[in-house]
Amino acid sequence: MKRFLIAFLALALMVCAVPINASAAADSASSEVSYSIYYGYTVNIPASVDMSNEKPLQITATDVFIDRTHVLTVSLDIFTEMDGNEKILLKTEEGFGCSFDLFVEDADGENKRQVTAEDHDYTLAQFRTGDTTARSGGTLTLKPIFAEGTMQGTYSGTLKFLIEEIYVGEE
Repeated sequence: MKRFLIAFLALALMVCAVPINASAAADSASSEVSYSIYYGYTVNIPASVDMSNEKPLQITATDVFIDRTHVLTVSLDIFTEMDGNEKILLKTEEGFGCSFDLFVEDADGENKRQVTAEDHDYTLAQFRTGDTTARSGGTLTLKPIFAEGTMQGTYSGTLKFLIEEIYVGEE
């Protein structure tokens, strides 16, 4: 009985293993396929950085995949604390303030420029699909504006950033 059962199972396996050919009468076939594409990106901005002695703050990105008619822009948010002259304002723990000029340059050290309110250009970095370093900007430095009565100490504050995709047309 065991041999009969084993022989029957072996025969069943052989029948299942035989390839089945398409009939000669079949002259078309179809397969439904799908592929999902999702736009997205990750912008990397350090949570904190000591910018003494012009140590820069570096803005980078990973997994940038956006529409080719858009650019991913990182800019200084208008809610960053400024003084009356539209300069970055940092303060000591005691509340003493010092104004700072903000500079941005490309990752290769080229095209250094001051970020100002007068020209309304708060753009700090721009990326397109596939970029990991900014096409323009990306490296930030602060320089203190020493005024009479500037106190020694560690000045700190928060730079706030706005990250958005902006339509710019064809590349």
